[in-house]
Amino acid sequence: MRYGFAMPRAKKKRSLAKGLLVPGFYISTIEEFSAKSGAYEDNGGVYSSKVGLPEYDKIDHYVSVKPFKVSAPERLVLGASYVGLVSDVHKNFAQVTIFLKDQLERPSPFSALLHVSRGGVRRARTATELVKPGDVVVVKLITDWVPLQVSMEGSELGVVRASCSKCGGPLTWDHDGVLKCHACGHREIRKVSVDYGRKLHSIFSG
Repeated sequence: MRYGFAMPRAKKKRSLAKGLLVPGFYISTIEEFSAKSGAYEDNGGVYSSKVGLPEYDKIDHYVSVKPFKVSAPERLVLGASYVGLVSDVHKNFAQVTIFLKDQLERPSPFSALLHVSRGGVRRARTATELVKPGDVVVVKLITDWVPLQVSMEGSELGVVRASCSKCGGPLTWDHDGVLKCHACGHREIRKVSVDYGRKLHSIFSG
């Protein structure tokens, strides 16, 4: 099972995943834990197949991903910040699946469109210059009619977590707009939030 990018071969031990996981994110090696519900194995590694939190069984050496519980539908709030997973990217827009609201409220998941003109980078000509499938983004809701639209205009909005499109390893930000994979050395460009790499609860709590 794959999620739009190649997975790395787990040749060396990495730290276990903690906090929020999204599909395709590395959890552990198969030598450390075997995959159960919400996870899968690929090329010697264990990866998340759901949005949720990892649960480790250190006795039987299994890991599962506990998905977020879906709450009852709520009224959408224009101007509110939401966290979403980029599910698809086209030339002029990206599709974002929203799964978290500011203050860590969990709305019923819904889809929204991010148009390239609302990506927060004036020189961007295509949405692929802003985001990639599998990216976790913080966006602002700018319409309350279908199709719902979101924006990444503002320094606090943008990508907050991303994986390497070459090997699937985590990308780190060197604060010049470039993301680097320490596993394979590949460098990528996104519209990055100033909160890149921070835990979601700390982003919304300041």
